[in-house]
Amino acid sequence: MLTPHCLAADKQVEFTIVALFQPCLKKSETWLQSLLRQGHRCRTEVLLVLPPLANRVDYKRLWQQLLEDYREVIVRSPYSFAYQRAPDLDYPIAFNRALNQAVCVANGEWIYLSPTDNQLTKSAFFEFTAVLKDCPDVALISGRFNRLKENQQVLEKSPILEPEGVVANTFKYHFLYQNPLNFGSTIFRKYLWQKSGGIKPELAQSALWELFRRLSHGYFRWYYVPRCICNIDLSEEIGQLFNNKGQLSPSFLQVIVIKHACYSYQEILRAQEAIARQLFQYINDCFQDDRYAQGYLVIVEFLKCINLGDRLWLEYLRKMDQTQITYKQEIFNIIQLVKQRCLV
Repeated sequence: MLTPHCLAADKQVEFTIVALFQPCLKKSETWLQSLLRQGHRCRTEVLLVLPPLANRVDYKRLWQQLLEDYREVIVRSPYSFAYQRAPDLDYPIAFNRALNQAVCVANGEWIYLSPTDNQLTKSAFFEFTAVLKDCPDVALISGRFNRLKENQQVLEKSPILEPEGVVANTFKYHFLYQNPLNFGSTIFRKYLWQKSGGIKPELAQSALWELFRRLSHGYFRWYYVPRCICNIDLSEEIGQLFNNKGQLSPSFLQVIVIKHACYSYQEILRAQEAIARQLFQYINDCFQDDRYAQGYLVIVEFLKCINLGDRLWLEYLRKMDQTQITYKQEIFNIIQLVKQRCLV
């Protein structure tokens, strides 16, 4: 039931689900169950991206057994399953390259990216097909997502970004300094990925955010559904300044620093100011909570990621209200000290 992916084009396939391998087989089974609960009948290929054959665990065999356990349901479903190997899936850059390759060989007109530790809500593909029926010319459909705790209880829901319908031009401002979407909450036409050049592997965990930044400036119809499409794992990175462990994301700052994401000069200023406020407020909170080592570490990591000659960051610090950030002068002094030592 799990075969090598065929490169020959199959025009009967409408959807391709690129299933991004995650090692927890129990979560993968939950993901498969959520997929098989979808009520649509459109021909769909599932392309499972597996780690290299040299890996000490034969995940292909484990997945074959998992699919055999659900054979009776699968043969009645619109799904076919195939796989392709990808090197070093544990590393974000290699993972992103594998993702680009998988989308390139996909047969479906519509691409849905879904890590196998996520879950689709029961109505996910109903939402997608309903939009396509009413608005057949849309090129991208996005919805909300739930973030789950270890016990599979909902920890938080992503914010509602827009009313339901085709988004306005101002939708792009949601991506100025964060990524409010997720792999599993978005489906898009394959040509859109190809035309945009896909994700940029070197941007690591922030590559998806940077892609949405570019797409949000495009001239095509983007439809937003203010309902949850998927559940994502608590540990999954979603393109924020700090990860779920409170660690600074260097790749996030890289997007801003190299001005990689279709930013106008005015947008760069707005994004930098918003990020600076988050950053300095976080450092201030560390100092207030006696987590001095964490605050110092964030400052050092921050200065590694940005141009030390960029005075805008310190200007934003100077402008912040002393009532909001009580360690303002201390943070300024530490930054100056670290800069001097780095420049010696």
